[in-house]
Amino acid sequence: MNNASIARVLLAIVSPLAAPRDVRRSLERLSARDRARLVRRAADEGLAPSLHAAITACDAAHVLPDPLVARVRQLATHCLAHNLAFGRAIDGILDAFRDRGVDVALLKGSHLITLSPHAARHRPMVDVDLLVPRASVAAATQRLDSIGYQQDAATPAWNDDVFGDDYHHAPVFVDPRTGIPIELHHDLAPRYAPFALDVDAIWRRADTIRRNGRDVRVLAPDDLLLHLSLHAAFNHSLEVGVRPLVDIATVIDACGDDVDWPRLVDTATWCGGGKHVHLMLTLAADLVGAAVPADALAQLRPADFDPRFIDVAADFVLDRPPSVGVLDHLARDRRSLAEPVGDADTPHVGEGLGRRWRAFRRLSARDKLRFAGRGVSRVGDTLGAIASAAARGRLNAALRGIAARRRIAAWTWSR
Repeated sequence: MNNASIARVLLAIVSPLAAPRDVRRSLERLSARDRARLVRRAADEGLAPSLHAAITACDAAHVLPDPLVARVRQLATHCLAHNLAFGRAIDGILDAFRDRGVDVALLKGSHLITLSPHAARHRPMVDVDLLVPRASVAAATQRLDSIGYQQDAATPAWNDDVFGDDYHHAPVFVDPRTGIPIELHHDLAPRYAPFALDVDAIWRRADTIRRNGRDVRVLAPDDLLLHLSLHAAFNHSLEVGVRPLVDIATVIDACGDDVDWPRLVDTATWCGGGKHVHLMLTLAADLVGAAVPADALAQLRPADFDPRFIDVAADFVLDRPPSVGVLDHLARDRRSLAEPVGDADTPHVGEGLGRRWRAFRRLSARDKLRFAGRGVSRVGDTLGAIASAAARGRLNAALRGIAARRRIAAWTWSR
């Protein structure tokens, strides 16, 4: 099996809709070599805990060799402990913000682990994303500083004159004790994006749910799907693997009829992100079995839609695992995130995407603005991908991936 085929099997196994009989059958059909590759891909994608849950639920652990079973069990145990630590950090921040009257809403993984018990146990967190009103960013950053979170020493205090409209979240904070990073968003996408989100309307639609005995604001289910889709398709150019597709399927499975599909269609179309949302929902439906209504996809389908484009995007996502395995990264000392970067060009010198992105986030605010506000990091990512792949003798594969990315970007940026 090639990389894409392994990824398809993995998604079929960890899908929220997977039947136990189908999971066992999928595992039994794999060769010994492909079973090892399945576990490696699951670890790279941050899906090993979900794989462990799936094989445990269908009593299929005997299908895998003992070392592979031990590996996924170890990663699942680590994920649970890891997410518990993140949960304690989230609760502490929520309490600290409430004491100062700062409105806050959970985003992305923070929302998912609150929404879904399965995600809380099996969906590894990477950072804590929170949404605060733009007028409250300064107060929120001061409050994080007061409870021990730190930024790079060269990072100036938040103010609009320094960060402007191009930067949609404050520079990352890190807990020096645990290495847990915090991103405070005042918007859901940079202002140079080819879509314009009405954040005030998103706040008005936000729901209030209970988390560990406290009320917490979260995005409405349709806005959560909108954000997950735009974040994966635009912010990360589909280069974060297949886990966003599983996240989308998890939200749809957990929220059910609470998803306002007509409003999602209207919001995505109005803001100009319809192509990104159509792409991600189609991929989630095709590859993970997400229960996306056919009429919603039909209404989101762009006038210039070509079904071959979905094949290009699917091949791109399936054939390219993240440069740095999610759980392998989490197993390292996260306090290294707080180390300063000596050279502003470091994120663009042929390193893996995950490492380059983390290095980029550790830059000073002024250096970040040199890249983030002007899209130069896209060029750096491309050059880095070429250099990294060439060093491994895979230049042709890299060029094919870059060509696919250019086709995806050109189509989604057109209105």
